[in-house]
Amino acid sequence: MEDPKVCQEGLTTILSALRSLRRENVITEAQRPLLVAISSTGLSSTRDVPLAYYGLYHVVLKVPHEDKKAMESVIAKATTETGDDAPISGFVIPRPTLLFNGEGKGVSKVRAGWDVHPEAVNAKETKGVKPAIGYSIRRADVGAWIFEEVVKGKGDWVNKCVSLTT
Repeated sequence: MEDPKVCQEGLTTILSALRSLRRENVITEAQRPLLVAISSTGLSSTRDVPLAYYGLYHVVLKVPHEDKKAMESVIAKATTETGDDAPISGFVIPRPTLLFNGEGKGVSKVRAGWDVHPEAVNAKETKGVKPAIGYSIRRADVGAWIFEEVVKGKGDWVNKCVSLTT
């Protein structure tokens, strides 16, 4: 990768801009956005990938996963901020398993599980934590899931890291 910190630095910049907008009263407390940032499975505190993927995820993809981990940390810490420049109302971090192109199978085929981030405002929440484990998911299904479950608000995913697979 040309920039091994692209995700971390990108989210740091976005949150910095949101803090500035809050300080300038361009964004009010009630207008703080829900941040959605796509990450990856393999970062959960519990197993969220098939055992067959361990070499791929923890050796081959080690550098990109370190970047995703740092990005998630920046986002999770932002949920603990209070005051006039608190940047976000919360987050949803979809963590799709191995991504493929092609026509989606449909949102009804997507299995979603979740975990809390250890640095987030709800870090001690444990009831119902259970990541979904699977081998792959289509990019189209990830986008459709985000639209249906987060944008339309059909699911209760705020401040959760959501593993997605089909």
